[in-house]
Amino acid sequence: VVLSVSGDSELARIGLQPKDVILEINRKKINTVSDFKNNLNAKAKAIGMLISRDGQTLFLSYSSKD
Repeated sequence: VVLSVSGDSELARIGLQPKDVILEINRKKINTVSDFKNNLNAKAKAIGMLISRDGQTLFLSYSSKD
């Protein structure tokens, strides 16, 4: 469960919000904070997240311009 999101972070820009539950990052299941940290690669050109928010499943994505 997301506790907070820094307002100027990439995660905030893609729409991640407090209370979201992260289910997958780039098609890899997330069960623990360690899973989250290991799968959120800062060097990745694209990030896709499957999340649960208020009983709905959403897909958030980010693609760098580099």
